[in-house]
Amino acid sequence: MVSETDVKESEEIAQAEISCDTQEQAASLVAIARDVRSQKDEIDRELKRQAEALKPARATAKNYQVAFDNIKGAVVEWVLSRRQKALELMEKAHELQLAGQAEAAIELLNESDELGQAEPPAGASIAEKWTFEYVDESKVPREFCEPKDSKIRAALQESSNNPPEIPGVRWFKTHVMTIRR
Repeated sequence: MVSETDVKESEEIAQAEISCDTQEQAASLVAIARDVRSQKDEIDRELKRQAEALKPARATAKNYQVAFDNIKGAVVEWVLSRRQKALELMEKAHELQLAGQAEAAIELLNESDELGQAEPPAGASIAEKWTFEYVDESKVPREFCEPKDSKIRAALQESSNNPPEIPGVRWFKTHVMTIRR
């Protein structure tokens, strides 16, 4: 397990200015890099073990979320269907009133009132919320789009590591050192 001391030490190492002037210093830094990577790998393995141990809990939480959403959906559907039915009854009552059937219209209005009063149980509420879906992504203005690094890297691989021309992207080389274990 990682302690607060480990965190502080790793912060100090991460923020340290590192320079190299001789072959011996370079060899020493490579040895330190191996040790740092080893410690990082150990923490990564522990995190992976912990993540594996949490899989059943995540699956259970996901199932409960689905059940929760289904229950909410059923209550919302019930309330909204009763409200819709009340509107339909009000329209029929209006038609009956126009046809001179006032008593039948009053009966429907009373029934409509009962249905229209449908509210979710105490502790719950229903609100309208805007959401969206894409109907034609090519028409979405650029300001609402975001470049994806993975697609740009894939374009490089597809072009045999010969950087393709992509407007708005500048390619440059960096140097990466690999240290064997």
